[in-house]
Amino acid sequence: MQNNRTKKASVRAISFILSLILLIAAVPVTVGSVWYDKADYNDIKTDDLEAMRLQLKEYDNMLAELKADIKKAETLQATADETRALYLMAEAVYNDQLKDLEKTRLYYDNELKLIGKEISAIRVEYDKAYATFLDLLRMSYEQGSANYLEILLGAESFTDLLARIDRVNSLVRYSDTLLKNIDEQKTVLDEKYQKLLKDSEAHEAAIAELEAKQAEIEQWKTENEASLAAIEAEIEELTGAKGEYENLSAMLDADFEAEVNAAIAEENKRREQIAIEKEKEEERKRQEALAEAIRKQSYLWPVPLSFNELSFEFGIRTLPELGYYKKMHYGIDIPAYRGTDIYASKSGKVLIAKYHTSYGYYVLLDHGNGYHTLYAHASKLFVKAGDYVEQGATIAAVGTTGSSTGNHLHFEVRVNGEKVDPLKYVKKP
Repeated sequence: MQNNRTKKASVRAISFILSLILLIAAVPVTVGSVWYDKADYNDIKTDDLEAMRLQLKEYDNMLAELKADIKKAETLQATADETRALYLMAEAVYNDQLKDLEKTRLYYDNELKLIGKEISAIRVEYDKAYATFLDLLRMSYEQGSANYLEILLGAESFTDLLARIDRVNSLVRYSDTLLKNIDEQKTVLDEKYQKLLKDSEAHEAAIAELEAKQAEIEQWKTENEASLAAIEAEIEELTGAKGEYENLSAMLDADFEAEVNAAIAEENKRREQIAIEKEKEEERKRQEALAEAIRKQSYLWPVPLSFNELSFEFGIRTLPELGYYKKMHYGIDIPAYRGTDIYASKSGKVLIAKYHTSYGYYVLLDHGNGYHTLYAHASKLFVKAGDYVEQGATIAAVGTTGSSTGNHLHFEVRVNGEKVDPLKYVKKP
């Protein structure tokens, strides 16, 4: 029954230690991978860096303005190119129209020449007919009736006379009709000539208008080309300025970035060192906390729980039969039957397991971090130096060897070499 309770207590103790180990293992303690707030520009900025940053910002603004100006100029350039294309199209149309008008001009010139010749010929014919007509009139009227009578008197007969009279009248009528016809032809030709002349003048006016438009187009083209040249020059100038500012910005940005990165790296190095020191301090505190946790870990009652009385506690005691008069007692004495199991109050390594003139057969366990427990006056030892024992393991048997007046276990707790009251670590059942 006692062994079952001891085993359960041992299992609880082992679980507690394992939970402590897991808790500690979960905490990152590697110095090379410490976490810290990384520095940014606001942490390292100086007046010089701020001046560089503001200069970069100014360059960025100027570059943005230059890009906007270049975009506007390129838009104007595209408009000028479109205008040039329109001018060239209009010029081509006007040139085609002029070619057609030039061909028509030749037609009018030829027609006017032909009609002029016809009018001249009709005038000649008219003049001839008119002269003949005048001759007849002179013969009939201007030279008197004698000539007329000579024509008539020359008739050989009455019939010949009538015929001569009729011929004279017919000749006069024919000459009159011929003159009228020639005059009508001349009138028609004059009208046609005037119409052609008017059309030719209108045609010349159209040519003049087209030539004026061509001159206007040429002037527009010249102005547009000048504007386009100015725009291209402006774009070239703006592009050059943009390139210069881009180079300046790139160089300044590289210097700025290098200085910022160097400053941030230096600051991060400083912070890392602080974090490392802090981590070391926290690790030291964790180790202290672990040691404290181990120290405060429940120690097992070193004998079966039924033996729960003490014959002597920690402190000054008087034991005349052993020659003790107000002598310091550095442990607690637990009376028990001879051969009763003695348990390891905590897990640890066996440092000593041998006989001592005062302690008799005793065992000294090392629990780490400066904590030790001692078990004295045993009748038998079940472990040897160098063994590792679990909490609750049987390490000896109760006896009365060494300076002892009866069967009991003398139990001590030592912290960093100092013997302390065991009842601060073990709870009496």
